Amino acid sequence: MTTTSTIKPRLEAPPEVQILAEALSARHGDVSVRFESSGLHLYMAAPCELESDGRIELEKCHLAVNADRFLRRGRFAAMPRTVNEDRSAQCMKCGKGYLVSRLLAWPKLDDRGIKDTTHKVKVSSATACLVDDGRGNKIPPPPGRCRLITELPHDHVAVQYLVGRQYDLPTLVRQFRCSYCEEELPEDHELGIGYRRLAAGFNDTPQGRIIFFGDIDGVQKRTRCGCSQVPTLAAKPVTA
Repeated sequence: MTTTSTIKPRLEAPPEVQILAEALSARHGDVSVRFESSGLHLYMAAPCELESDGRIELEKCHLAVNADRFLRRGRFAAMPRTVNEDRSAQCMKCGKGYLVSRLLAWPKLDDRGIKDTTHKVKVSSATACLVDDGRGNKIPPPPGRCRLITELPHDHVAVQYLVGRQYDLPTLVRQFRCSYCEEELPEDHELGIGYRRLAAGFNDTPQGRIIFFGDIDGVQKRTRCGCSQVPTLAAKPVTA
């Protein structure tokens, strides 16, 4: 059985990265500091997307800042001086690049007409929630308790949904280990497991969804939840 670790060390950003994150947070709202395989990155609301999409961008946080590159840390410490480390920010949605120095001098959200915002810095790790698959491989956690689509009764709504659209279930299992999520993993923000809040007190979880696993050489690399049109695939109410 795949389980998550019970050891939850507190993550802290290096002092210089924390200072940078707090300075950006003062002008752009919440900032997420992420330890990733390629280094430390900061994620926050992109000014271009705030202008076009409004407050929802405060949750989406499409702007990525390569903190290691900007601060010349780690593998970037020996970066040639001809490289402009200031060009270390980019919107992951539209591709627009930013100078970090300009972001540090950007008008504050209040001055841009965006009121009642928070300015928190959160630190997390892209690898904190990796689990052992029982074969010595560290993989992303599964969506929860799942059953292969071919193990469900023939009258199950997910089976009927796929068969009704002319899908061959054994082929889906062979190609994508296609499954049905019967119960999602509980939220654990220290391990990076959380669910998007919806209107009317609901959470957008994988429970009740058809799951497609992305395996490479038999090792799980990613998962994708699909088929939200299935009648029972409703969001789950938030419980206290």
